[in-house]
Amino acid sequence: MRYSKMNIALLFVQILVGVLTASLGSTFVVTNAAAYSEPNKAPKLLFKEISSFGDILWNSASNDFQIESIKVPHTRSSITFELELTPYDPNKHYQFSFRLIGNEEEFSAWSVIPNRTYYHLSPGYYTLFVRALDSNEITILSHPLSIRILPPWYRQWPSILGYFVFTIILFGLIFKFRKIRNQRNLKKLENQIKLRTNLLMEQAEELKKEKNKYVSANQIKTRLLRFAAHDLRNPITAILGYSKMLVAEEDNTKKDEYALIIEDISNKMYGIVQNMLASGARDEDSVELDFEPVFVEHLIDNIVKQYHFFLTEKNQTLHVSYEPNLPYVLADKIRFSEIIENILSNAIKYSPLNSEIQINVTTETNSLTRVKMVRITVVDSGPGFSDNDYELIFKEYQTLSAKPTSKNESSTGLGLFIAKQLVAAHDGKIYILNNKNRKGASISVTIPAITSGLSLN
Repeated sequence: MRYSKMNIALLFVQILVGVLTASLGSTFVVTNAAAYSEPNKAPKLLFKEISSFGDILWNSASNDFQIESIKVPHTRSSITFELELTPYDPNKHYQFSFRLIGNEEEFSAWSVIPNRTYYHLSPGYYTLFVRALDSNEITILSHPLSIRILPPWYRQWPSILGYFVFTIILFGLIFKFRKIRNQRNLKKLENQIKLRTNLLMEQAEELKKEKNKYVSANQIKTRLLRFAAHDLRNPITAILGYSKMLVAEEDNTKKDEYALIIEDISNKMYGIVQNMLASGARDEDSVELDFEPVFVEHLIDNIVKQYHFFLTEKNQTLHVSYEPNLPYVLADKIRFSEIIENILSNAIKYSPLNSEIQINVTTETNSLTRVKMVRITVVDSGPGFSDNDYELIFKEYQTLSAKPTSKNESSTGLGLFIAKQLVAAHDGKIYILNNKNRKGASISVTIPAITSGLSLN
């Protein structure tokens, strides 16, 4: 009610100001008409058109009287007023000024434009004064225009009455709710036996959940063993291959190189086993990631050396290209290597003998987050992916349409499944697409780059 009284008081003040200013405006018209040698021929400043958002609210062409007041709904609260002088003397230059009582403290600056727009006026009462100044500095005033911006429906009296009725109904509902609540409290005393029975049932359910938990933990351990077998198969094969090459090699420099490769692969295997043991201790099917700054070019160069044995066996050629000045990425070195190795291993496995494989490393900016990313793309020469493959490609233990091109190669259906999990853990994305202009497919991995604070020495 306090808010309504304030509105009524404000309304009364605005009406009073409008009446007083209207009488002053009329006086000015008579006074300024006397400045002309023939007062009866003194020009009159009239409203030509009133519009809102292009819709005409009033114009002098359709009415034979000069408007003195106008009501406008709040949806039309942006109003344009256009003036005209009658009679108009083309030999004189006129300027115009406006003042809207209730919105402005003083008249606007003089302007040669005979119109003005007031935007988003609040509901209420206003009085508009306009004046013109000719080249002889004689001021011409118009009669004031009373304007009322009607409030929205929810601030009008019918709505206020509706609020009052709603409040009464609400209090009635609250009273009824309290009555129902008291009845429910009485029923609680009668339901004590049922509650005790339910408690026993809940305890039995908890025992069942504990049993399922132990079964699930056993399944997780079995799954981790399968992952370990998959992740360790290629390193063990590589160690066996380089060991044979080390024994047969006579060049000491080559022997040292093979020994270092075997050492790198062994360290990687040790890290994989450590992660698997830690995951098993937590009864989770996830791994602990040890993030550090990683330079992708060095990482891929080491992987290429380790997979040289597999490429040689199938007489395949691997071309690697790097964008200049590659930034570092924040990654778990061992797990990030697994991502690239799983993708490269598939490329070797499904590409035919004497074929070509490419690794392209570039940078890009994520269009949504504006984060700089490093993109690693492996392009193979295999058969690519069928439409059905796209639905199964990242699922566990799924056999796709492509077959390994060598008799001693097999597929477990885990490589890309593991790669996707590890890419997600690095806040990255993995993309798979068949090549358009050649056989095979392209598998890309993006990972956020470290954009400052590190550089390659």
